[in-house]
Amino acid sequence: MSYNFKRALGISFLMYIATFVVALVCGLVSGQDMSSMAVIPDYYWYVGMVGVIILMVLFSFWYFKTTTVMASAKAGLLFSLTTVVLSIILDIILFSLGNASGAEVDIWMYYGDFRFWIIVILILLTGTLVGHKKSVPTI
Repeated sequence: MSYNFKRALGISFLMYIATFVVALVCGLVSGQDMSSMAVIPDYYWYVGMVGVIILMVLFSFWYFKTTTVMASAKAGLLFSLTTVVLSIILDIILFSLGNASGAEVDIWMYYGDFRFWIIVILILLTGTLVGHKKSVPTI
């Protein structure tokens, strides 16, 4: 089997949690005010880009670690797409819950930033490259 949706969904969920925790820890350590997207400095986005690449490599290797998933660039892309779609769904749920509890959180400020879409592209490329790398036999 070249793609396992259940496995991809589970690992993508764990990656979302890991990304969320890493972002919170980085925000707390650096003393960032995380209450609004408008106050997040540029460098925080770039640190996030590096962090998401590292996490995507680790979680992609974990996804391909089983014998039930055959590594390939296509399987890596499908895993990456699962990660992105699940993350967007979870973001919408969390932003909606935040708004329902009285916070004024604008999800479109987050998704409207070009750096968010760079992160999405990096996730897709990283998963695809890991899938390809794992499919190439080593000498």
